[in-house]
Amino acid sequence: MGPRIKFCGMTRPEDIEVALALGVDFLGLILVPESPRALDARQALALRRQIGSRAQVVLLTRDAEAATVATLAETLAPDVLQFHGREDAAFCAAFGRPWWKAVPMGELVTRTELDDFERSFRNAHRLLFDSHGGAIPGAAAIVSTGTASPTSPATMCWQVG
Repeated sequence: MGPRIKFCGMTRPEDIEVALALGVDFLGLILVPESPRALDARQALALRRQIGSRAQVVLLTRDAEAATVATLAETLAPDVLQFHGREDAAFCAAFGRPWWKAVPMGELVTRTELDDFERSFRNAHRLLFDSHGGAIPGAAAIVSTGTASPTSPATMCWQVG
């Protein structure tokens, strides 16, 4: 399998059409109120409908209540849930959908800490290495499968946006 491409933080219909024309595999919709690219549920639903089955939709949340995530997952029917907060593995898995977990790279400084995090989230479909903090959190990250070493070149790709 070749690289899989994800554009995240989609907010405008015209940007979605460009991404789809480019052959992007995943489109991320951010439902984190503090994000400059945040959508409300109504906006996200309109974009979700526009995307349809032309790409996989990733719904990004951070430290949302379980009832909120469940409602968003039911309403938006994303292909993947992506968690960027302090959610544990049981919480992430509770919604019956594939899920990705952001690795807070600013907080994990040793290989042991990173290995412990990976073990804790071994059932994640992907781990995303997120800049967490700084001027532009999440602006550049590396994605790996939850079952492989994050440093394995065979499982890595760049995520931008």
